[in-house]
Amino acid sequence: MGKAEVTNLARPRPSNAARKAHAPLTEKFIADIKPPASWHADGVSPNDTPQLYVRVFPSGLKSFVVRLTSGTGKRTAITIGRAGPGGMGLSQARAETVKLREKRAATGRDLVATINAEKQAEKKAHAEAITLAEAVREYVEGKVRAKDALGLKARTKADYLGMVAPATLASDTRRAARAGMLYPLANTSINEITGDDVRAIWSATKKSSPRQAAYAMQAMRAVLRWHGVQIPGNPFARDAAGKHRIVLGSTARTPTPIPPQALGKWWRAASATTGRTKLAADALRFILLTGMRPGEVLGDEFNAALKVGDIKCGRLVRHDTKNRTTLTVLLSKQAQDIVTAHAKGRRAASVLFPIRDARKTLRAINEAAGLEPDAHSPHDLRKTFGSIAEGLVSVYALKTMMNHATSGDVTATHYVRIDDAKLTAGWQAVADFIEAQS
Repeated sequence: MGKAEVTNLARPRPSNAARKAHAPLTEKFIADIKPPASWHADGVSPNDTPQLYVRVFPSGLKSFVVRLTSGTGKRTAITIGRAGPGGMGLSQARAETVKLREKRAATGRDLVATINAEKQAEKKAHAEAITLAEAVREYVEGKVRAKDALGLKARTKADYLGMVAPATLASDTRRAARAGMLYPLANTSINEITGDDVRAIWSATKKSSPRQAAYAMQAMRAVLRWHGVQIPGNPFARDAAGKHRIVLGSTARTPTPIPPQALGKWWRAASATTGRTKLAADALRFILLTGMRPGEVLGDEFNAALKVGDIKCGRLVRHDTKNRTTLTVLLSKQAQDIVTAHAKGRRAASVLFPIRDARKTLRAINEAAGLEPDAHSPHDLRKTFGSIAEGLVSVYALKTMMNHATSGDVTATHYVRIDDAKLTAGWQAVADFIEAQS
């Protein structure tokens, strides 16, 4: 029957259309359903037998759900698959519903308990057969977010796979890469991993890099949970003894923006560059003025470089950013001047800042501003933007400008509306402040 998700819920209400028509669902009807959240029944059947529904989530995600009453009288729903493109077809969903009815009649047991027992047995059997490296590969390819069914970003996939990768041999052109932090367990069955194994890796890795060690433990915990593996002496469990428990702190670094007293000198040095370094310097100034991630401007192995056509009428748009949302930047006058200078006479598909690496130029600018050459990285320019904007705009405007997620924040999600006028004023205020310092 495939993977099923069992949940308890209040009695679902069929849609008015399904209730009035008492008619079977159709593929076209399912494709045309739009949010808000709703339930749509496939015809009519008695309340005490399994019945097929299509459930629509606020995000637009649709799932086939079989509703039934368990042996204890509790109303339960079993998600049997995703509906729509890339998911399960209506005929297959109906066939799975029939199987559930037959299984309930044949077993004479609580169907929910039977399915849960089968799922646990399947997970255990699968866990015994795969190694941690294989489990990580399955996780990065199969993991999706519940709210929108989007998979992991390419950068996250690469990070997780790198944790179970072996060391690479040195060559004439590059340095050897170390083995991933979880590599000592990469070839171990995930059902054989113990709490002591995990704690041994934690103790060894946190000495060299506590931040990377915490990230590796977060990955380990996520993969084990996704596969349903409960390891003996689980160091991540809430009821684990204090001396055996792994407590993961924040993986964030301490912000290192350009100091306020050096900001004016830095801006003057970046603005005064000429010749070959001017292109890179303007790209760095653009990052500082917009607060964008360097990879979203210059491009990297996970992001395409910013193109001339991405900017129209003072509005810059980048899709599917780090947090899977669309970023819109309303350019300040200073940022628009930089764009105009480099976009003039060029095609929309042209890269706006065609450079490979701006770090050499950044080191020269840092030094000219009286700072240590390696004192600040391109990403520190984004931190500088955030530090300046924090005193000029509201926290909700700042989150929007920096493309940070607001999920879980009730105030930001349901009560505060940040319109374009506020955002435009925010980016302009930051640009004017930087220019005033110089």
